[in-house]
This record gives sequence, C-alpha cells and structure tokens, in this order.
Amino acid sequence: MKLHLTTVRNIFLAVFIVAALISFFILFRESAIVQAGAAEPGRPQASNTVVQLDLGKLVPLLASSITALTTLVGFVLTAVLNVRREKRDARESALSLKQKELDLQRALIELEELKKKVSQSG
Repeated sequence: MKLHLTTVRNIFLAVFIVAALISFFILFRESAIVQAGAAEPGRPQASNTVVQLDLGKLVPLLASSITALTTLVGFVLTAVLNVRREKRDARESALSLKQKELDLQRALIELEELKKKVSQSG
C-alpha cells in the first residue's frame, strides 16, 4: 500500500490538531485554579476574590500546549510552502513543455523549408 504525500500530510495534520485540542482541554480542566475567599456555608461571598495558580501543575501543561501549538503552526506553514512550491513546479513544468513544443514546431518548419530548397535546387 503506497501512501501519497498529501495523505501523509493530512494524517500528521489531524494528529497535531488532536494533540493540541487534548492539551488545551487538559490545561483548562486540570489547572488548579483556586479562588481564595470562596463562599462558605453561612458566609457571604467576598466581592473581590483573588485567583491563585498552582504553578507546579500549570507550567508543564502550559509548556506542552505551547509546544503543540508551535509544532502545529510550523507544520501548517511547511505544508503551505510545499503546496506553493508544488504549484510553482507544475507551472514551470507546463511552461517548459510548451517551450519544447514550440521549439519542435520551429524545427519542423525549418526542415520543411530546407526540403523545399533542396527539391528546388536539385
């Protein structure tokens, strides 16, 4: 079974998107964000609450999320550049083929002219 480049590219794109979504889900679900001064039973909630972050849990999740996003952006940019290069190469190939066809037609015209000259002089 032979995989085409576009199929492999799409598989990697799907894997990176899923990894990025999972890391963001874990980041927002598991980050220990605790509000100080939360309402206790029988005590009114404070009007100004302070958010405390548990950096021991947040930093690795944030680092993995940033890494996943950076990898995803790099992959997308590389894919876009490769697609543009493939289009440019296809365009250059088509132009080269047309140029060769024109050269062949010119050579055929010159050959016909030479045949006429030879038949007229001989």
